[in-house]
Amino acid sequence: MQHSGVWPWGRANHYLFDLNRDWFILTQPETKGRVETILKWNPQIVIDAHEMGSDDSYLFSPPTDPINKNTPSQILKWYEVFAKDQAAAFDQRGWTYYVGEWHDQWFPGYNSSWPTFFGATAILYEQAGVDGEFVKQSDDYLLSYHEALNKQFTSSFVNIKTLADNREAVLRDYRAMREKIVADGRSSKLTFLFAPEDDEVKTKRFIDRLIMQGIDVQIAEASFKVSSVKDVFGNAHKSRSFPVGTYVISTAQPNGILAKTILEFDPHLPHKFLEEDRREIEKNGYSNMYEVSTWSIPLAYDMEAFTTNSSFTAKLKTISEVTLSSGQLVNPNPSVGYLVNMEGEKTYQMMRELFGQNLVIRGADKDFNCEGRSYNAGTIFIRKRGNVSGLDEILAPFAEVVGIDIIGVNTSMTKSDNYLGGGTFTLLRKPTLAMVAGDGVSYTSFGSLWYAVDKELEFPHSLISLSNLSGTDLSQYNVIILPSSWGPMGQKLGAGGKSNLSDWVDNGGTLICIGSAAVWAADSSSGMSSVVLRRQVLDKLGEYAKSVERERSAESPKLDTMAIYHPSSKTKTDEKEENGNAIKVEKDHDEWLRRFSPAGVMLRVDLDKEEWLTFGMNEKMPVMASGSHAFLSKSPVATVARYADEMDLRVSGLLWPEARERVANSSYLMRERKGSGQLILIANDPNQRAYFHGTRKFVMNAILFGPGFGSSFEGPYNREERH
Repeated sequence: MQHSGVWPWGRANHYLFDLNRDWFILTQPETKGRVETILKWNPQIVIDAHEMGSDDSYLFSPPTDPINKNTPSQILKWYEVFAKDQAAAFDQRGWTYYVGEWHDQWFPGYNSSWPTFFGATAILYEQAGVDGEFVKQSDDYLLSYHEALNKQFTSSFVNIKTLADNREAVLRDYRAMREKIVADGRSSKLTFLFAPEDDEVKTKRFIDRLIMQGIDVQIAEASFKVSSVKDVFGNAHKSRSFPVGTYVISTAQPNGILAKTILEFDPHLPHKFLEEDRREIEKNGYSNMYEVSTWSIPLAYDMEAFTTNSSFTAKLKTISEVTLSSGQLVNPNPSVGYLVNMEGEKTYQMMRELFGQNLVIRGADKDFNCEGRSYNAGTIFIRKRGNVSGLDEILAPFAEVVGIDIIGVNTSMTKSDNYLGGGTFTLLRKPTLAMVAGDGVSYTSFGSLWYAVDKELEFPHSLISLSNLSGTDLSQYNVIILPSSWGPMGQKLGAGGKSNLSDWVDNGGTLICIGSAAVWAADSSSGMSSVVLRRQVLDKLGEYAKSVERERSAESPKLDTMAIYHPSSKTKTDEKEENGNAIKVEKDHDEWLRRFSPAGVMLRVDLDKEEWLTFGMNEKMPVMASGSHAFLSKSPVATVARYADEMDLRVSGLLWPEARERVANSSYLMRERKGSGQLILIANDPNQRAYFHGTRKFVMNAILFGPGFGSSFEGPYNREERH
């Protein structure tokens, strides 16, 4: 018992974040404090003292390949100097150690990598963990807590002595590095541009976290034009106009190399590493990649972002923070009701306030125009009839606090076919939310979702232990989030937990399954969903491929009027009925393809914009993909977000051709009616490390709109029963 604790074992902070990977993401207060200290102190050395598996020895820097290509060359030199003295101290004491091996430094968000982009030599220690007074290793050696502590103590003081002995050379290199960063930025002219968006809160979080890291950000005070720009999907534009409010970040600044590292859209791994990794996968079945292969913040936030190496002229002003716009009640005391446009996070916050007052609200299925204003799908309608009196007094403070306009309207007439009194405005039901936690749940998956709900949205919720799920009365909830798990979810749930959840969904609940929970729901052994796992339907791949073809064709169908009005003149084509068995995919071939499964790569998904889960989003977006499971779905399952075809799939990071073959056209986000309720399956963690604000919206929409749009609680206006 002394070697383990209760879930989540003490590594994480309050919201269960791995703080070793939050440096440039900057969602947690602990990280903000460390970053603030680094910026004030300007250290030349940073030590990251860690521990690892108890049957290991001791590891320290330098790291092995791949090392981030933006790491200053002087850092690599000083790694060797510090390592030589540290090794000598260990040799003197007879302690075994190693360097490199699994410790690469491609990901810039570690304690031992982020400081290097400021010119500091950041050194990692990994000591075999004891987690108690003693631990018996596999060779019967009794490793003590005292010995483990002594190695960390000795390493720290040896590194400090090396720094002192080389004080002048270290300082000269540090200054030269910072000067070179500015010079390289001027030479390359590399600049990042971010167009203003409707979702102000998302943009503020994005820009403010760059400023927190000492990155200079400017804002355009007038429109301007730039030639030769490239967007996040790799498309080149000969020129593009940018409006007032565009954010501009030049890499010609002291922290320009940090800006380049965390903002660049598609960092490419070194050719030598790719050769070695390919050999390792083919020969031994696993990759040497320790961390995700991409991390781009603009892609994660789903920003409208561009890069350029061209010179341009613009009226720019340096800013220290982003100020949110204010909101007000426009046209008080209207005759019909009030509208709140779908603008992303502010709309979610307004829905929280409206649900908190138990007001009757509706959500718009599609875009519309009312009294000269345009509104997006997902707009909230608060009808006067059927609500409490004195709505002006209730709503006006919400508009001010949230910072979004509430527009009073005097007509149900719109410039579209979705009038305010029609069936395209769906009655929403107040979410009563529960999240599953506890032993067996991936605390990082749970933590990032919990942080979004509890800290960012501040929405009321309950936490249910996974081990108690079978005996919990679920009837008090209408939305449950089942995060990813450590190991198979079915084993964690047990028959009782599965049965309780299944009955609850049938009775009207919205169950959101994330990652391995989605795998469990789609697994043929669970019987929960009509979604399937690719590896279990290899004899039906042709059937699902045909379904994808029809689905995409339906978005832009070809109209043949001759076939309608003059069928005799239309030559009949010999159509073959494809059978799933016509395409044979051997099991061993699929297993071979799974060796190359993505491990932290950003891929493109195409969204069905007629689905309510896509409110506030664009037609395509980058998502983080990992793991060997591929989901397949077809009608009656609604495939809300589907991976793009092979040619357009990869956005950023390492995606082997074999992985592309398996993932292309598979399903990322699926919605399925089950009894009176619904299942929502998301292939991977949509809020990974709490900075994927693009895919995070899927969860927010599922929570806030789900009880109305996707369950029987819609009453007589159920969209799927109207026709």
